[in-house]
Amino acid sequence: MKTKTKEDEEEVKGFVTIYDFGGERVFYNTHHCFMSSNMVFVLVFDVDMCLDKDRSIAGYEIAEYWLKAIATYALDDETRSKGIPPIILIGSHLDKVSPNKTTQNKMFAKVLDNLQTKQQLRLIMEDHVQEMFAIANLNDSTANKDVYEALWQKIIEIAPLQSQWKRTVPARWIAMEHELIRLKNKGYTFF
Repeated sequence: MKTKTKEDEEEVKGFVTIYDFGGERVFYNTHHCFMSSNMVFVLVFDVDMCLDKDRSIAGYEIAEYWLKAIATYALDDETRSKGIPPIILIGSHLDKVSPNKTTQNKMFAKVLDNLQTKQQLRLIMEDHVQEMFAIANLNDSTANKDVYEALWQKIIEIAPLQSQWKRTVPARWIAMEHELIRLKNKGYTFF
């Protein structure tokens, strides 16, 4: 990740680690090993699934599960109110809902409204969700270039909401991370 600092407009380089949980139940018991309040969560959920009469219950349950799971990593009331950990919601598969952009946005808003009918989810969304993006044709990076750029900028903007932001970390952790990256670049696998 590269960005410019506000003070001196100097480009700053940082490292980003991405975990893709993929939503598969077989991995649910491992989430606690990876998830913490020191993350920016990007929660992608299938809007089409939520709107499909045969799959809507499962679609909403999946989104609810993830919102609740992420919110469990809020440290206390003070950090919760500050949006720690921060969440970005992405509604996907909107191309399956409608080819019309206006209709897609209305359907995305409808799903978000339905999620907020449960008080616990509404509070989680109020406290943690920093931005929401609707995406059609999820795998078409050309068509979604602007959305992906806006998403990346939002991640950079809200990164300071992580619980450990600007706190010192042991130098050996950084050395270990650099060594892991070096080994990964050489083709080593760890799992």
